[in-house]
Amino acid sequence: MYRLGCFGTVVLWIFAFAALFFFTTSLFDGIESANTLRNQIFCDRGETYVKEEYRTYGGMNVYSYCVNEAGDEREVSDDYWSLAIVSFLLPFCAGLAFILVPVLIVSVLPERQKQLDKKKGKEKSIAIARERQEQEATNKPASLKERIAELDEALAAGHIDFPQYAVAKQKILERFTNA
Repeated sequence: MYRLGCFGTVVLWIFAFAALFFFTTSLFDGIESANTLRNQIFCDRGETYVKEEYRTYGGMNVYSYCVNEAGDEREVSDDYWSLAIVSFLLPFCAGLAFILVPVLIVSVLPERQKQLDKKKGKEKSIAIARERQEQEATNKPASLKERIAELDEALAAGHIDFPQYAVAKQKILERFTNA
């Protein structure tokens, strides 16, 4: 499961970087389908998307706007960069979740299994105690050997720990020596 999560993460991160690359580079500016897509995303009907880049000493400035038939410009630079960031962060965070969720599951499941095993052990101990009560009620006391064998089985199965075993064994021995 973890490997599948890692694979999914890699795929999503590739999409994230591809989306970031698509929006931030001018490599796709000459491709008609990329321009059509940007036009559909950022501009209203009757407007055309325009992206201008200005190289400066400190780097590059990008000015994105939509222009209508009358020549009125509507700036969409903020929308452009917001979409670029979101289109990167969504698959990136989803990929991160693909890695973290299996890690959390792997770390939590063994603890949950231990809790379930303890609960099953307690239920079995209760069942053994009920059997003893039923035997005592029918005046057929179990032999010392049978009771210690039951106790040994409970310890071997992990239903009780050694201190509980020692206390229970002592009580059994006391009952048989006093009887």
